[in-house]
Amino acid sequence: MSLSPECCDEKTGNRDGGALARQKRLICGLFIWSTLLTLGLATIVVFQFFNGASLDSGKHKILSMSASSTPSPVTAHGSTTQSSDLTPKLMIFDPAWGHSEMVELKWQTNSRHDFITVKERLTFNKDGQYFLYLQVTLESKQSCNVTVEVKGQSSPRVILSSQISQTKPSTGLMGKGFPVTKGDHLTVNCNPATKIKKTPTETYLGVIKIE
Repeated sequence: MSLSPECCDEKTGNRDGGALARQKRLICGLFIWSTLLTLGLATIVVFQFFNGASLDSGKHKILSMSASSTPSPVTAHGSTTQSSDLTPKLMIFDPAWGHSEMVELKWQTNSRHDFITVKERLTFNKDGQYFLYLQVTLESKQSCNVTVEVKGQSSPRVILSSQISQTKPSTGLMGKGFPVTKGDHLTVNCNPATKIKKTPTETYLGVIKIE
């Protein structure tokens, strides 16, 4: 028994139509899957971007807080101080006397610092550690004892001394570090009284505030 041509064509058409429908469903599923995958990747990228930005912002905040909370240097008395207060400061003093013979030398200064007041004597205005350097030169070949004293509430203490002889008319450069209490006086004495050169290159005094 044989099938007619019309029947064969009908069965073939049904098979082709079912395969085409399956292909359409498969393509539609793949399209939906790729769309969801793309949306998921985009969501992850956006999340990572904003999360990274928030982390950077947090790092900047932490660094800013740590910088602002850095403690200032603390002195021996427990009080904070700025770094500029720890920088050594220098005051230079020039002779301030005439041609008369001197016992206690007088000084003047144009320094912008003020840790020493220049009046009848040099008076320290601040506690601290100081370094002093000095040179005294006589006008003629004489003998003289040069002493540098710091006078406070207690008895004076000699911090430097030198002997000027007829063969050595200058003390040379003298220097020493020493502690000071506010209100102490600094004096430079020549004994016996003698004439001293006033040029700043031959007779001079400098005081450095170390801390």
